[in-house]
Amino acid sequence: SGVSLTTYRNTTFTSEEILKLTKAKQQMRRWRWFIDDSSRTIEQIEAIALSWLLEYPDGHVFIDYIQLIEGGKGGNTNERIGNISGRLKAITQIRKAAVYALAQLRRSEAIFDKDLKRTVVKEPRIDELRDSGSLEQDADCAMLIHRDIVETPEDAKLIIAKQRSGPTGSIPMKFVPHTTTFYHRP
Repeated sequence: SGVSLTTYRNTTFTSEEILKLTKAKQQMRRWRWFIDDSSRTIEQIEAIALSWLLEYPDGHVFIDYIQLIEGGKGGNTNERIGNISGRLKAITQIRKAAVYALAQLRRSEAIFDKDLKRTVVKEPRIDELRDSGSLEQDADCAMLIHRDIVETPEDAKLIIAKQRSGPTGSIPMKFVPHTTTFYHRP
């Protein structure tokens, strides 16, 4: 909508912001939404997703985020996340639908670059996916967002780190902090 997140949280809208929100709401009504924030286990997510995708075969499943999912077999975190990743991959194969799973990366450190004479935050890599190499292995596509918040907080980059059926590379983006939105920067 373009309305500031702070304004939205405070619910103090101008008439122009109300129009923007109304327009966004009308656009979103055309989408098929099913939001379930009560499912915590992979078994619950699997059952709901398979059922929903049977009713809406052109649907998509979004997971926010994979490390918060409970269940999965395995003695340690890597094995558990690997099992969950495999089960999400199975949903894509059973229903021929896309599953988008957000995952946490290990934190990058800001380092001082002597040549550039400034502090930089290194770009994330796919092998920094936290808790499991299975996430990288099972993914058809892996995208990472990078922002050098030290020097250029509004510049961002969408890194396509893996894509089974296409090229990898990066796409320049702009981050708008007050709306927490990313835009393609040509």
